[in-house]
Amino acid sequence: VVQSADGSNDGYVLDAGELATFGENTKTDGAEETAGTDKYFTIHYSAGTKVEAKSKEFTDGYKSVNRINFAGAVKKTQNSISFTTTGKAKVKVYWGAADAKREMAIINDAGEKIAVTEENPTKDQLCCWEVTLENAGTYYLGGSEKKNYIFRVEVTEGEPEEISRADWSTVAEPEIT
Repeated sequence: VVQSADGSNDGYVLDAGELATFGENTKTDGAEETAGTDKYFTIHYSAGTKVEAKSKEFTDGYKSVNRINFAGAVKKTQNSISFTTTGKAKVKVYWGAADAKREMAIINDAGEKIAVTEENPTKDQLCCWEVTLENAGTYYLGGSEKKNYIFRVEVTEGEPEEISRADWSTVAEPEIT
């Protein structure tokens, strides 16, 4: 569990494995669904969006069950996942390239790109992107120029506090009396 400096748990997760699978033309352009921890995220669909069963394992051990397959580039009204932060936030995205050299982006409420990956991936390459958003606001995540696959999104608000513990070699053995 990641905690902010004040001790509260400010981590939110959207895992595509928690979504029902469906094919193209199931949703309409602009259809929305809230999902994830405390319904923190809003998914903005287009008619071409699919949620597909795809089992993948990322290098850090995360194993996916489903992926969101948006039908185009990130927009505020479709092909995106939005969330609103109350301050500084760390965002971690597990994603896959739908084709070579496709990147992910985050746009702000004004529609301006404020962060873009620099992976230069090959087709179907699995990627993990971590970015810090410095200011409070509403943000939209999706493919930079065209579609990509999103497996999981994590947002942690505030400054994470590192919890240090003594090395076990320096801890005295317990005595049973």
